[in-house]
Amino acid sequence: MKTIAKSITGIILGLFLLPACDEPKPVVDKATADSAAEVAAAQLEGKDSLITAYLETINEIENNLDQIRDKQGLIVMGPGGNTESNLSQKEEILRNIAMINSLLRQNEEKIGKLERQLASSRGSNKELQELTKQSRERIAAAEKEVEALKQELTQQYFTYGELQSNMTALQFASEVLKDNIAKLDKELHTAYYTVGTNKELRSMNVLVKNEGIARLTKAQTLNADLKRESFTEINTHEVMQIALTSPKAKLVTKHPGESYRMEMQNDGTLLLNIVDPDLFWSISKYLVVETKG
Repeated sequence: MKTIAKSITGIILGLFLLPACDEPKPVVDKATADSAAEVAAAQLEGKDSLITAYLETINEIENNLDQIRDKQGLIVMGPGGNTESNLSQKEEILRNIAMINSLLRQNEEKIGKLERQLASSRGSNKELQELTKQSRERIAAAEKEVEALKQELTQQYFTYGELQSNMTALQFASEVLKDNIAKLDKELHTAYYTVGTNKELRSMNVLVKNEGIARLTKAQTLNADLKRESFTEINTHEVMQIALTSPKAKLVTKHPGESYRMEMQNDGTLLLNIVDPDLFWSISKYLVVETKG
């Protein structure tokens, strides 16, 4: 703005000082002198009017460019830069872009009007033409910056939207994966046990008669139609001890001997202590304990 003001001041001084140049003046009568003075005054008034209009238009263009820069700053800063706004980020950006577009249109109209005025004015005023050219270049530069900002915003929002979409998909996939892992973990570490006397186990159809001996010789002899409600479901990594509520007990199902211990409690009952759960449940996920006494 300071450069523009200095240029305009120089133009004004130059235009007003032109009549003061020392030139030989012919002798004329009063009527001729009065007529010439009126013509000169009219010309001077026309030049003054042109300069005034030009100055006003340039100021308006520069004010618009300042507003455009401010709006660009608000967009770059984001909604945090305008604490009074209750608009969403997207709404605020769209509003500022609309204002910028309006200001650019106004500048285009103003500079076009100024160029037409200069073209229709008498004589050639190179200084005004040069300043008009400079204003046109600044407007073009502002338009280029705004277009670049629009492209950047479009790219950012597309990338952001795509990223959000991908993030949503990833979050969904992650939740599905977690759910599947949880289900798999539950399946891998779920086991069933039941404790009872021979009679109780047979009544629950856990033990089946085999040549008159009510016992299970192998885990595979568990009934295919075994009802799980006859068993207690446990997580093998959480349940390491099972109270047998009896002084005597034996495991009917097969489990490696080194994976567990039978320990007598103070109350005279046995406690099954599983010392290696992975090994203990490696043969069968079912545990049947037959108690006596």
